[in-house]
Amino acid sequence: MKPEAIIASDIRVVQAGRTILDGINFRLNAGDHLAITGKSGSGKTSLARVMAGMLFSQGKIEYQQPDQSASIRIAYMPPSETWKNNSNVSDFYYQQRFNSCDAEDVETVEASLGKTCKDQTAIDHWLEQFQLAHRRNAPLIQLSNGEQKKLQLIRHLLQQPDVLIIDQAFTGLDTGSRDTLLEVLEKISATTTLVIITDHHILPSFITQVAELNDGRLQQWTTSESYQPTTENKHVFATQFLPLTVHAHSEEPVIDMQDVTIKYGEKKLLQHINWTVRNGEGWLIRGHNGAGKSTLLSLITADNPQAYSQNITLFGRRRGSGESIWDIKKQVGFVSPELHKFFDTGITVYQAIGSGFFDVMGLYRQLSQEQNDAVLRWMLVLGLEEKANQPLSALPAGQQRWVLIARAMVKQPKVLALDEPCQGLDAAQSEAFLSLVTKLHAATNVTLLYISHFATEVPASVNNLLELENGTIKKITVQRKQAITQ
Repeated sequence: MKPEAIIASDIRVVQAGRTILDGINFRLNAGDHLAITGKSGSGKTSLARVMAGMLFSQGKIEYQQPDQSASIRIAYMPPSETWKNNSNVSDFYYQQRFNSCDAEDVETVEASLGKTCKDQTAIDHWLEQFQLAHRRNAPLIQLSNGEQKKLQLIRHLLQQPDVLIIDQAFTGLDTGSRDTLLEVLEKISATTTLVIITDHHILPSFITQVAELNDGRLQQWTTSESYQPTTENKHVFATQFLPLTVHAHSEEPVIDMQDVTIKYGEKKLLQHINWTVRNGEGWLIRGHNGAGKSTLLSLITADNPQAYSQNITLFGRRRGSGESIWDIKKQVGFVSPELHKFFDTGITVYQAIGSGFFDVMGLYRQLSQEQNDAVLRWMLVLGLEEKANQPLSALPAGQQRWVLIARAMVKQPKVLALDEPCQGLDAAQSEAFLSLVTKLHAATNVTLLYISHFATEVPASVNNLLELENGTIKKITVQRKQAITQ
């Protein structure tokens, strides 16, 4: 039963002495659907969690309804979720996805959904709707970032809530899946009140009201027809502190894959991949959710043990010829939503960035003076110097992503592998990041491997394309970059 109104009265949230939300008042009437927008760190997720009854606040959220004896069913879908294995623990690690033997203790997609809903017909319907039917028997750990997002959506849709609150609904989804989600939400909007946290440039047609937050306060409350985003200040980096080391040009390929096939049981994630990358090039790796993009990167970042059985040469050396994974990792800077998900957010900002020198998810040794200086310079570039000793978990999601991006760049790697790096960033942050990557790419001869489902979030310097479809190469376009010479 949809509520007749959702009323927020003087909502205030204070955490660790910091005001997160202050003086939030609004009324969402029956039949209305709300989009919550605002820059990163403005309080959007906190407001959503208050509305879902998951975060303590001063003030009051009231769900008015004609039948006071009935309860309103509210579901909140966070940006990402963790799960437990069959032993009822959540002790997972990033590389576990690529180790087939470690997937045996993780429940499958269908088993997970069966805990939410016993209606097999409904489960089958949503699996087909979001093109996950072929993955029903896949362990959760082996799902791609986009496939995990689809699973999240299905799980919450199966609950058939009266109010559905979705935090960052469209991140991680390919174009087709975003269109599917919009169609689904449009359909259920007749029976479910929808509250969507989204960027201001993605306002679905069913949205009737927009709440724009700024520094924890309600900057705008207006109809979707009359909404005009508040002009955002441009995010400016202190690029004068950038440590720029030009990598020497070499005619030898940085990456060379010949007839690479990766499979788990009967499931082939990559088939007959032939791909050569030369130093200084910029590549966009594109494809639908589950196409094999992250699996491809895992062969380059030394996270996938199946690389040893394949004809793969990295930095002039054949995999399996005696090199260690650390020999490879020290030459690759890497960031992805999955890495963010498994990263230890209890360590400080300084420790998280410094850990990039050792390719671990914590800082367990003292940095040299040179390494310390590099960490400090990257914090200056990204405006994080005042947060050096704060735990990563205390930062908004966008700033946490800044930290992991700095971690990837701090050792000045030969290859930057950036998988959906703009997830969690607001529009101004994304624009500044793309400008930064373009400058780094042009100035240092770093090789750039880039994954994004949004054309507007791709650096201008990326001019080569590798498009995957169901684990095979659908399209490859090469425009050789003019080499930088020392």
